[in-house]
Amino acid sequence: MLRHLAKTMMCRVQLSRHEHNMGVVSTFEELLTHVDTEYFALCDQDDVWLPDKLERSVRLLESSGADLVYTDLRVVDKNLKEVAPSMWRLSNIIPVSGHPVIPLLLKNSVTGCTVVARRRLLERVLPFPENIPMHDWWLALVAACDKGVQPLNEQTVLYRQHEDNAIGASEFGVKGLRARLGRRHVSVSSYLHERLSARLVLIDALQERHLTYLPFLSWFYCQSSLVRFLLNPAYLVYTATHAGVLGFRNLAADWTLTCVPAV
Repeated sequence: MLRHLAKTMMCRVQLSRHEHNMGVVSTFEELLTHVDTEYFALCDQDDVWLPDKLERSVRLLESSGADLVYTDLRVVDKNLKEVAPSMWRLSNIIPVSGHPVIPLLLKNSVTGCTVVARRRLLERVLPFPENIPMHDWWLALVAACDKGVQPLNEQTVLYRQHEDNAIGASEFGVKGLRARLGRRHVSVSSYLHERLSARLVLIDALQERHLTYLPFLSWFYCQSSLVRFLLNPAYLVYTATHAGVLGFRNLAADWTLTCVPAV
């Protein structure tokens, strides 16, 4: 049955064309309004699905009862030559399951091109709030607020890296941060500002839809860099308590980027 389902999902094609570039988020939002199947899967045009990706993901959805399943990726170059066998290891991504709202807010572990989810999730996801940073981050957070997310600890996608990647894979640490800054042509201060702004947009959207309430984070991220630095012990205790699953390295990186003033 699952094989038949996967084959059916891949064979039914509907084309939609726009005269101008709508951007990644708006494009996926429009596509999701057309979903009329029990499950849906996200796919980027430059990546390659490995065999049985849909079957394994749907099986995990059914056994876990979660709203959304996501997986690891094998990082490859534009010619599909392997760069890293696991994006999770490369970027120090800790797969989280259940209802990890704060861990996902601090570090999104869900890569959109691996997502398979239930249509019922779209009732709470759509329409997308204005200015959300990425569609997969929003989908993951909304799913975590209800029936939950579930990781499939396997690589199911060849994640192609090239000069036009919207996000791309980055090595964890200073080297990876420099690569992200260079790819986006932004300064450290601009990057940190965008980072906090993105979190605030997501928090506000979740609270406006009554999915969850995060009063401390919504207040803390609005403070000046000096205030955040002075109150950094409170932030560190909060994140360690609510997102300890991310591990020391991720929490330390988040604390540094959030609380240490940068010019």
